[in-house]
Amino acid sequence: MGWNRARMRKPSVAFHEEDGSCSGEERYYFTHSFALLSKELDSDVVLGTTFHGEDFVSVLQQGNILATQFHPEKSGKAGLALIGRFLHNFPVDRVLEESLVVQARSTDHVGLARRVIACLDVRSNDAGDLVVTKGQQYDVRERTQSTERGEVRNLGKPVDLARHYFEEGADEVVFLNITSFRSSPLHDQPMLEVLRRTSEHVFVPLCVGGGIRDLELAG
Repeated sequence: MGWNRARMRKPSVAFHEEDGSCSGEERYYFTHSFALLSKELDSDVVLGTTFHGEDFVSVLQQGNILATQFHPEKSGKAGLALIGRFLHNFPVDRVLEESLVVQARSTDHVGLARRVIACLDVRSNDAGDLVVTKGQQYDVRERTQSTERGEVRNLGKPVDLARHYFEEGADEVVFLNITSFRSSPLHDQPMLEVLRRTSEHVFVPLCVGGGIRDLELAG
């Protein structure tokens, strides 16, 4: 599971621009435990391969049917660009002139890439709104001079910050629910709404964790 390259065996309007250019540096998000090894399929339908221990088939194309081992919808800007080229250049079985195809840069260093994961601690403030916060040992309230409790430290809205990190190049966004929403499934609706709204703008893996206070609640 992670980000890796797809090395093209031949040109395709789904992966190459109209001028024939293809950097070969784009990384896509893979999350599977199975693969078809390249040595097991020597066929014209193999469009691209990927290396993880050994080469496996990562892209197939036959006519206007394009199949990928990775998830383009979760592969950030590279995945969105692939989807855009597939839709705008349809039919994708159109052949690019070999003379126009610009060779990709060297891909000697292949394999899984290092990932930047944005981890956002989310909890409700005193007004009941979900906010992103930070603290020491879950002490997320602002310190005050008096004995009264300070406000929950508010670093921003979860959806806005997740979108910001995605646009800045984060490879994955994780929400950590540091409250339990009162132990009731119905009280998870605010977090589910955050996930729904975030998925409209964030096109990398989106995860959520936390919200469990004890083993009984986990069951």
